[in-house]
Amino acid sequence: MRRDFVRPFVLATLVGVVAAPFFAPSLQARALLRPGLTDGDIKAAMEAAGLTVTEAKDRDGLTLWRCETEKKARFIVIQYRKKDEKEASSLQVVAAWDTKDAPAWDLLNVWNSQVRMTKTYLDDEKDPVLAENFRMSTMSKDELKASFKEFADVVPVFEEVIVNGGGTAAELTEALDAVYAR
Repeated sequence: MRRDFVRPFVLATLVGVVAAPFFAPSLQARALLRPGLTDGDIKAAMEAAGLTVTEAKDRDGLTLWRCETEKKARFIVIQYRKKDEKEASSLQVVAAWDTKDAPAWDLLNVWNSQVRMTKTYLDDEKDPVLAENFRMSTMSKDELKASFKEFADVVPVFEEVIVNGGGTAAELTEALDAVYAR
């Protein structure tokens, strides 16, 4: 009778020891998720990145922010969360321009291939948009600040070379190299 108890116990222990390494990565990934950041944390990160911030509410009552850099580049930060939660699940940072003529697709493609975290596209009216999404469960306050700073640094380059300038791929690459060399 005792053997009937011991065998399943030993078998279960062996399976647990053998299977543990396969489950460890998902457990480690879950441990890396951070609690979300509050509206105050997000605004503080923007201000620490050197942005002038104006807070507003959207039609659903969620906070959004209008940001301006020292170089007068402007963009908005849109918060996504459930209405009854205090912490944002994600943020979308968006700069958009109203233009007469759409910029060249080749420049937008050069941008998308060289700048990893942002994406650029033409909206319904063929106006250029520069956007980035932040998943809040994986970002610390310092990482959020650095991300806002980087976005604020590339908006003027995008505006100068793509929106206003009709620049070349070489000019865009040179301007981006200057931003990332800092």
